[in-house]
Amino acid sequence: MPLNVLAPKLTLKAVKELANLHDMYMPSKILLKNAQMLLENHKCETCPEILMVFKPYKLVSNAEYQKTWYQKNQEKRAEYDKQRTSKPEYQESIKSH
Repeated sequence: MPLNVLAPKLTLKAVKELANLHDMYMPSKILLKNAQMLLENHKCETCPEILMVFKPYKLVSNAEYQKTWYQKNQEKRAEYDKQRTSKPEYQESIKSH
């Protein structure tokens, strides 16, 4: 994919990483739009050797994210709840706040 097509779609982090691959100077405090323009206008001899591999990116709804987080952390929550309810000093510290 040509840089002039790819660059406007990238985040600042991705632009900086790609600029690094192309041995481009990219100021640390550059605005995203300016960084994208620098990358769009880049021409070099090594570019044909650099390949990008894209993978599908699926956005997850907030409800789906919470469900998977809840499932992944179920054991940790159970352990936390067990410790919390078994310690009287924990109960007292909650009451005093």
